[in-house]
Amino acid sequence: MGINNIVIVDDEIELAEMLKEQFQLKGASNVLTFSSADAAFNHCLKQIGGEAFPEILITDYKMPKVTGLDLVRKLRGNQDLKSIPIIMMTAHGEEELIRNGAKAGIKDFIMKPFKMEFIQKRVEVMLLRSMLKSSK
Repeated sequence: MGINNIVIVDDEIELAEMLKEQFQLKGASNVLTFSSADAAFNHCLKQIGGEAFPEILITDYKMPKVTGLDLVRKLRGNQDLKSIPIIMMTAHGEEELIRNGAKAGIKDFIMKPFKMEFIQKRVEVMLLRSMLKSSK
């Protein structure tokens, strides 16, 4: 897969752990799960300049207290974290959510339920885009 540092944020712990397991089976070595957006954001802050800096962040939209969209806005508002590629998972196919998410800097959305092969392919495509962008 060519990726090591993945951050998964979802208050559905079973789903987050299943994603973690599947990414590890595909060769990712450092996959971390968080059940809250605040915990994930604090982790990302601690990784600035480090070897475990997230290569991609996958977040659910609907979570208690701080939503995935709030998390994206916090990441995009931080100079050191704004370049992390983000995929948002949601059970809501609402056009307004997608529009607001795109404005906040989300490049890809995945509707739940999904097949694992689908999300893995989307992660690979996003990483390829990110690598091409950084090589320019």
